[in-house]
Amino acid sequence: MAETSVVSTSLPAVGDYILGSSDTETVDSDVACTAEIDQLAESGNWAGAVAVAARYDVKEADEKLRRPLRRPRKMALKLPWLMERKVPMHSRGFVRTTRHAITPARFLLLVALAHVVMGQMPQFQWGNSSCPSSYDYCATLEFCSGTATAYGFRIPGTTTSCNFRTAPLIRMVPGKKYALTLSNSLAGTGDDTSTNLHTHGLHVSGDGNSDDTTRRVTAGGCLVYTYNIRADHMGGTFWYHAHPHGRTNAQVRGGAMGMLIIEDPANLTDDPGVNKWLRRSNERLLLASRVDGSTGTAVYRGNGASTPMLQSLIANEWYRLRVVTVYPDSGPGSLEVGGAGCEVRPVAYDGVWRTVIPHPARGNVYTDLTGASRIDLAIKCAPGIHRIIWFGGQVASLNATNGNTTGATPYKNFNETWSPPRPAYLQDLRQTTMNNSYEVRVSPTAINDVSWNMDEALTTMQYNTVQEWDIDAFLDVHNFHLHVYHMQVSQCDVRAHSSHPSFCFHEVIVTTTCRWCLLAAAVVTRRASSTT
Repeated sequence: MAETSVVSTSLPAVGDYILGSSDTETVDSDVACTAEIDQLAESGNWAGAVAVAARYDVKEADEKLRRPLRRPRKMALKLPWLMERKVPMHSRGFVRTTRHAITPARFLLLVALAHVVMGQMPQFQWGNSSCPSSYDYCATLEFCSGTATAYGFRIPGTTTSCNFRTAPLIRMVPGKKYALTLSNSLAGTGDDTSTNLHTHGLHVSGDGNSDDTTRRVTAGGCLVYTYNIRADHMGGTFWYHAHPHGRTNAQVRGGAMGMLIIEDPANLTDDPGVNKWLRRSNERLLLASRVDGSTGTAVYRGNGASTPMLQSLIANEWYRLRVVTVYPDSGPGSLEVGGAGCEVRPVAYDGVWRTVIPHPARGNVYTDLTGASRIDLAIKCAPGIHRIIWFGGQVASLNATNGNTTGATPYKNFNETWSPPRPAYLQDLRQTTMNNSYEVRVSPTAINDVSWNMDEALTTMQYNTVQEWDIDAFLDVHNFHLHVYHMQVSQCDVRAHSSHPSFCFHEVIVTTTCRWCLLAAAVVTRRASSTT
């Protein structure tokens, strides 16, 4: 390969990710939300709550850990509308604001059910009035359970069922810092109740309070996550899910997953037709999943419901369909959108825009999507009902009706392709000097014939270098996924082109027959894993 300089990117300060702590500190995940603090906070004795919480701020010198402060577990249901109270969440000054409605629980349930029936997702609401000074937005997400095999995420204070209903849609904006508190409301005690959160595909730190999947919280506890979304983070479709090692499969199969979107920058394009196509009104969302039913058999769900009708379309209008596919137990499968009645063009894979938008049509069937993939499609449908088939089962329908079109189009000047700008960490690496080449052989139980140990690194990468990996993986049961980083296709055989189109970036790898490149830059730490 010809030698060219590697694109330089700046490394954010560790404090951007870990609430002002050093890179050797992390946050203990086994935290109890104590009843004593709960009672003091509910009675309005905030100073007392702070004092009690301070007693639990114990430094573990040998492990260099610092415990976050406890938060009132059930306070959310008892505060009046829009009342705000600051409750300490962290010894370094982290606070959360509680904003909850006084409306009856049954009303909230009806609202939540209406979202499901219409094929829409409940919206996660970020607040900003009482966040820590270094964070732009903060909020709480509740992990819950409906039955022994049903799990989910929901907005605290609502009574939305956790029986396979869709989790809230989380939206984030580049250039902002977010603090999210995960509250574990499961019943029981012990490690079997533990959970955590993984933001699948985000280019953020894999350490500290950020996307570290080794942190866990048991029933009755809460865990603080912080995300510094870099200013040049590519807008795209991502997802989040529970990721406690040893229980990831059960919790994700049980429904503990949701869609996450990083908004596109305002300057993505100056074409008026494309900007109409990119706006929220021309966006349609689908989280296609196979989850455990009441009998333990996998069933098809679209946005948490059984074959829902997505928000209606205007016939012959271009829309952007964002799709997340979730099925932990599977190898690759196919997605069919609309059949002959819809014109479909791929525009993004795994949260990364294709080099050319829209890409020439590949028909309406997209093969080899994994149980953790994302694909964005430009779609335009004739009048009528159009089914969406995934893994051989119907997950949703589209209803296109006659109406006035808006001139929205994925084409520049209505008939020209265009290329979105790429951030530094997603630049084309094909002509870049490779600093290291690796063979990575993954089986169900080992990496390069060594049993996986999350406490021992397989290798150490030099910051801002380009790596080339030949991946030979046992993928009929599980895909290969590298946390934090996307990888670019460098070389594939003919069979693999349907899975990984030439030179695209992917974050979930399907085939065993490709060579991949990645830039080891722009985050503090990454974790390699063959788990979802």
